Order: sequence, then structure tokens, then C-alpha cells
Amino acid sequence: IHTLKAMTAETIFQYFPGKMLVPVDTPETVLCVADSWLVNDGQTRALHLHRQRFLSSVLSLTNLQEQDIALFWDAAMAHIPATGLWFPRIELAGSAGNPVFQLRIRKAPALHHTIRLHHSHFADFRKMPRRKGPDLAKCIAMRRNILPAGAEEALITTAQGFILEGLTTTILWWENGTLCHVPPSCRILPGITGQLILRIAGQNGIPVA
Repeated sequence: IHTLKAMTAETIFQYFPGKMLVPVDTPETVLCVADSWLVNDGQTRALHLHRQRFLSSVLSLTNLQEQDIALFWDAAMAHIPATGLWFPRIELAGSAGNPVFQLRIRKAPALHHTIRLHHSHFADFRKMPRRKGPDLAKCIAMRRNILPAGAEEALITTAQGFILEGLTTTILWWENGTLCHVPPSCRILPGITGQLILRIAGQNGIPVA
């Protein structure tokens, strides 16, 4: 466990053979795959689903073996603080031919019960929407641009205006007591939180469409 005193707002590590994570000042900025989650005093919802999504994305993109990815994953998990509120992000950066594993230990943003949507929406501009990472920087930049308007999120839609998802969120909504979601066949990220909500709805007999 990395000591909290050594952590700043963001501490970035790169992974090297031998299960070594080394702090770096100039990380690789080109993202191939990324995954992040909320950690509250060492606890995370559905961490195994984040692991599965990250591993499958890296395997589909590189010649790495699952064991190689698992070694990085285990080293990264050991660096996440056991106390406090954190929002770590694991990354495969660089290129498929020259991959670099990175870990960002970041303090979690403020948590809210509601979120304000911007009045405008964006036609889908993403190159690889089903894989978290390649379009993340642009999504975060666009989200940052709407903050002065008092909004925290905006919608990504099809060219016809149908909702796909938020810049950094999964969108679900209610219609006459039915919980609705975007079909998985659409250009959307397989969001972990959305999967958990739909699972809970199924367990409680809530209609889903």
C-alpha cells in the first residue's frame, strides 16, 4: 500500500518487468485502453468487471498474454491506498506495438446526488466508442468546456438525435415505470455502473426495455 503522505492530487506510475511500478513526471499521453473506478476506504463495486473489461481490451489490441496483464493489474491494486476516497485509472498507453502500462492514483472528485446536463448535445464524434481510452481525452476536454455554463455533463447522440450516452457517463431513463437503456448494439461503451443498475433492476422485478 502506497503511503497517503506521498500522494499528491495525481501520482503517475509506469510499470516495468519484474512487477515494478515507478513514479514518472512525463507519462505517455496516447491512450489505447483506460479504466477507472471509485475506491472508498479500499472498497470498490464490481472490481472484477473492470478487470475483465481492461484485460479483454488489451488482449484484443496487443500480443501480450493474459498473465502479463494480470501482473500489472496486481501491482496496480497493491498501490491503491486502503483508506480515503480515490479515483484510480489504469492505462495501456503508447501503441499496440510498443505498449506502456500506467497507473494514475487520483483523489476522487466531489460526489453528488444529481448532475446537470448541458442544453446542447454532440453528434457522435468518437473513433472507438466501445473501448475506453482512445476518445477519453477529447470527451474530458469537451466536458471541461461546458463547466462554465453550470453543467457537468452533455449528451452524445446519433446523427438523428437519438441518445447514446454522456461524455463520461452511461445514460438510463424512466418511461412509465420502465427502466430504459440504449441497446448494446449501438456505439456505446459497455459501462460497468449501467450493468450493475440493470442487474439490480432484474433482481427486483423492475421492467427493463
